[in-house]
Amino acid sequence: MPVCVYLVGVSSSGKTTYASELLKSDYFSSTNTTYISSDRERCKLTGSTSNLTEEDRLWKFILPRLTINALIAGDNVIFDAIAPYARARRDWIDLGKEIGRIANMFDFPRHILECHFFEANLERSIANNKLKEKPVSEDTIMRQCENWEEPTMNEGFDVVVNLDKMDGSRVEEKYNWKINQLI
Repeated sequence: MPVCVYLVGVSSSGKTTYASELLKSDYFSSTNTTYISSDRERCKLTGSTSNLTEEDRLWKFILPRLTINALIAGDNVIFDAIAPYARARRDWIDLGKEIGRIANMFDFPRHILECHFFEANLERSIANNKLKEKPVSEDTIMRQCENWEEPTMNEGFDVVVNLDKMDGSRVEEKYNWKINQLI
């Protein structure tokens, strides 16, 4: 059954590093997996990860199209986005659920919608941000932390994993690699 992992956390929380480890794991490296990064697609569209002039186009057309194409093809998806509050995750969850309903109608395998998240940790994010080639402003990280809403099953996810509060065993068992190296 395909897995769709939605990575959530404030800027510089560790999502992209975590995604790169997931992609190298036995599970994802041995299956068709599409990695979708809002930063990467924003950069393709505008030339910069911090240029937000095309956000409507990015979130309403480009990211949904990439997700739909991957899920309909039966690929696993790792979706890397900030989405610090429930409203920012709603459209993407609804899209995943709709694709699941369509898949059932045509006897395609339904994907599992997972959310793996890092808690809003201002100190960690600011420290990680200083290591980036193109850091975001500390004000942006502070605003994201202030607006942070922890993801829950009530939002519509099939699985929610708080990466800061686990020893990694669930993720390690499923994807066969050591999460403790990242946290």
